[in-house]
Amino acid sequence: ATRGTADGMVQMDMKNKLTEVVPISGEKRANPKLVYLLGLLGLLSLALAGWLYFSDSTASRSAERAGEEIHAILENVLAPVQSLGDVLNGDQVQRLAVEAIDDPEKLPDLITELQNGNPNFRAAMVLSNEDIAGFDPMSLENNGYAILDLVLSVQSGKQSLLQIHNSLAEPSLFDAVLLMSGEEAVGVLVAGIDPAAILGSFEPDLSHLKYVGLVQYNGRQPATYLKQFGDLNLGGGNPEYISVPGTTFRLEYPQARYISVISGQTLLLMVLVGLLFVAVAYVLHLNNRKNPKPAEEELVPDSEAVPVVREPTPPEAVAEEDA
Repeated sequence: ATRGTADGMVQMDMKNKLTEVVPISGEKRANPKLVYLLGLLGLLSLALAGWLYFSDSTASRSAERAGEEIHAILENVLAPVQSLGDVLNGDQVQRLAVEAIDDPEKLPDLITELQNGNPNFRAAMVLSNEDIAGFDPMSLENNGYAILDLVLSVQSGKQSLLQIHNSLAEPSLFDAVLLMSGEEAVGVLVAGIDPAAILGSFEPDLSHLKYVGLVQYNGRQPATYLKQFGDLNLGGGNPEYISVPGTTFRLEYPQARYISVISGQTLLLMVLVGLLFVAVAYVLHLNNRKNPKPAEEELVPDSEAVPVVREPTPPEAVAEEDA
């Protein structure tokens, strides 16, 4: 019995200590403030998840539209580039250029044929393999080495890269193609072209992009800005580049890649937590309605209290208690 009493005292002592740390209420009602707090937190979590989802979706659509716009601009730049290449690789041009290697008097006919295909062609030069081997870059005005590099690149089988030479008194575009006689490469055709062939049609209509520029990549030398529209700083100041095939040109535009600020799993977790908080708050609210708080007893003021008068105890009763 003594041991059982001791165990009971220990349990009571532990319960008292636990009650001091975590107050335990015997009431069936939840604190209304707690109910409101849970509901508010749940609604805030749902609202924040919705706002983040909307912001993410808007940024994604904006980046997608900007990407579509820059590719449309690229297609517009490629169109005249491909048109110039088609003229240079035309059968009649190739035939006249091969003939002009041995007969320089055919050169005016070649230029006329080029201009019939595109009026922006200014000049032409044909070089046989022997001419290329003995070519003196100093024989040309300021751009001899650039022409030699272009010719050697085409002769080696690489694709020619349309480029503008700003070192000339009158800047000009240059392109080159390999000349074939049957199955044999016999030389290279170099053509000078008015830059308006490309720059004249570069008039992009910007709706989603804040800036776009046509830039020539010059290797180790600073890039040459050929034409610009908009303000790069309005687009964030962090440019991206996309190369124009068949040229040394690049399109420069503000960063248009979509970077998600929050993952889908995090959004789902926020929604679930918000719904859980709202559900718990709703259940507690219903429980409080089923268990209304009892009305407090009205307190009677001291001025209105009825005094209780006790009758004196008879002497006989006192005597009996003493006995």
